[in-house]
Amino acid sequence: MDQLNLITSIVGTPTAEELSIVTNEQALKFMKSMAFKPRVNLAQRLPNVSAAGADLLDQMLQFDPRKRISVADALEHPYLATYHDASNEPVAKSVFKADFENFEMDKAKLRQLVHAEIESFHPELRQP
Repeated sequence: MDQLNLITSIVGTPTAEELSIVTNEQALKFMKSMAFKPRVNLAQRLPNVSAAGADLLDQMLQFDPRKRISVADALEHPYLATYHDASNEPVAKSVFKADFENFEMDKAKLRQLVHAEIESFHPELRQP
């Protein structure tokens, strides 16, 4: 709930159309009960950021992921012009899948994963 409050304090209260993508009933009920919050004007909120920087950030900070700027378009944005090099920005041939996130995580599993990560950098710590 705190995260949703923080998000909406910047991006504003989602519209009915934007809420249509929320599948968690508890989150949806909570969001429908929230008081209206207007979208923050990032140029005013961040006065030291260039107009191009505020524009890019505004396009990235959209509640509805369908309305967010794409990576390809972000790379073409004037704010990133200095860093943009189309000849050195490969595009993945397949969709990235975070299948590793699709399992139950408990304290024992987390401990096991952290230990395995440490051992990958320090093999001398492996125990038989």
